[in-house]
Amino acid sequence: SFVARRAAGEPFPVLTGYIEFYGLELKVRSGAFIPRPSSELLVERALDRLPLRSTASIVDVCTGQGPIALAIAAERPRAHLWGVDIDEQGLIQGRRNARDLEIRNVRFRRGDLFAALPARLRGEVDMITGHVPYVTPEELKDLPAEVIDHEPLFTLTDHSDDGFALMRRVIVDSRDWLTPGGWLLLEVAEDLAKKVERMCRRARFVERGIALDDDRLSAVVEVQAPA
Repeated sequence: SFVARRAAGEPFPVLTGYIEFYGLELKVRSGAFIPRPSSELLVERALDRLPLRSTASIVDVCTGQGPIALAIAAERPRAHLWGVDIDEQGLIQGRRNARDLEIRNVRFRRGDLFAALPARLRGEVDMITGHVPYVTPEELKDLPAEVIDHEPLFTLTDHSDDGFALMRRVIVDSRDWLTPGGWLLLEVAEDLAKKVERMCRRARFVERGIALDDDRLSAVVEVQAPA
């Protein structure tokens, strides 16, 4: 029955009920954005910027089921993590995984990007990470059935013509929430990384490079708020 379901396009993590992500066994559920192993690069880059005993405040936007926030929280137990998303189903699973894995330094909040955060964090966030939807409506039809049929469209695209309306909001609004010198790390397809970097430059961020994974499936644009 598993073979038949997989042949019909059901994602493998949904079949098994879990996925391994950065050493964590995360339970997953259909109806929310499924964690991608390629996002481990974003975790690695974030950890490289955070000392081992860091007490930093970190916000993961468009967190989905929370793999990035959970992985960073597990590796930096003194840091304070916030995972925000508009999708309550994904957040429910993130909270369950945090409880099951006994990761106590992450909170999941529902809301429209930074509106989900307490006002006291404005200007006090040390790092913002995000795997923000960027697929264009035109490209949706080319995605495999296992993606289109099992993940909400709003986790894949913002339905803008170029797919970057939400990314622009994240970049511009991050300036209000980051502390001077705070980091913004954004995961994107490799061929779009330079475009995102230019968007960050226009928002007066300081460019710190683009990291690529070994398979060149994803890139992480790294920029810093002016000190």
